[in-house]
Amino acid sequence: MKKIFFILFLASVFSCEQVVEIDVPDHTPELVLSSYYTNDSLSISADIRNSLPILSSIQTRIIDGATVELFEDDVLIATLLQNASGESYTAELNQALSRNKRYQIKASAPGFETIYAEQELPQEVAITAATYTPSGGRDLDGFVTDEIEITFTDPSEEENYYQVMVYHRYKMGAGQMYGAWTWSLDPIFEEGWTAPLFRDDVFDGQTRTIKILADEADYLNYDVIIVLSHISRSKYLLSKSLLAQSFAQDNPFAEPVIVHTNVENGQGVFSMESSSVWEF
Repeated sequence: MKKIFFILFLASVFSCEQVVEIDVPDHTPELVLSSYYTNDSLSISADIRNSLPILSSIQTRIIDGATVELFEDDVLIATLLQNASGESYTAELNQALSRNKRYQIKASAPGFETIYAEQELPQEVAITAATYTPSGGRDLDGFVTDEIEITFTDPSEEENYYQVMVYHRYKMGAGQMYGAWTWSLDPIFEEGWTAPLFRDDVFDGQTRTIKILADEADYLNYDVIIVLSHISRSKYLLSKSLLAQSFAQDNPFAEPVIVHTNVENGQGVFSMESSSVWEF
């Protein structure tokens, strides 16, 4: 054992390291679009920033003076204007955006190539029944949680993606709402960037009941709200890639993660979703 230790000691003392230079390609700045629309909303917003080189340590910046337009089936229906704070571009809509229409956001700014992204609004998948059991569940570690059971019917013969989230809303005053930790032991659930996700691979076109676990609510003082969102494939892929990126950050052994984009000539995501809400 002493001989083995001595050999390992010598190897550690006389080992060397090799510096490998990586030729990082030149970076051409692109516009980055972030826009998320939920059914029945009478406004739409977009965040327009600049892309940065892979090794940059500075923050992205809001692009001032951009032209941001919303089209419905190739017809211009709104121009998004930079708001007073300068943090985003917003337009008020005469009516909520519709199903079975093709929407496109186009953005341009001096010094950048024009970008665009297209989406269609998923149909609302209604929660048809729900029950709430305070302190009725336990997570994998044995901690007590609230349990919520919801039932819905999945649209058939299409790929559908969902996100589910529980909120607590204070009953008094301004009724502030807080996101609660949300999860399920149902094997269809996947971890997402901000909320759990699932797909309809194993129940296409069927009525499904799922049990959801959430932080215990002080239900005497807080309403419990559950939101089932029928999200776009782009939002699903973005959420999964952002989660993977967070796991890979500061890990020298991790594979590089490419964050999902559906923006042509640039980066970012334009996403649309329809939400069904049930309050207890």
